[in-house]
Amino acid sequence: MEFYGVAAHGATPCLIPSGPYAGYFVSSTSLVADETKDYCDQERYLNSLEIPFSIYPGAEAFTTKGVGKGDIVVYYNPANDVIEYGIVGDRVHAGA
Repeated sequence: MEFYGVAAHGATPCLIPSGPYAGYFVSSTSLVADETKDYCDQERYLNSLEIPFSIYPGAEAFTTKGVGKGDIVVYYNPANDVIEYGIVGDRVHAGA
């Protein structure tokens, strides 16, 4: 079994042990928020409730244009003319 975006030790996914999200999988990002935290600790990874970040698809297409993990990005929604800012927190490779 394969997991994407979930911290795992081998084939065993990491679970949040306590608190309001107890029992949920640990959602990982390749951009680490706190390297001092254990691999299975949710606080090791970016928290989308606190930090606006993107996970961009087709990593090769973006990487060849100079976009990389940790870069600042601007999001524009033409439907309501809203501009927001964030960072690149991860990328998805083709076939993943």
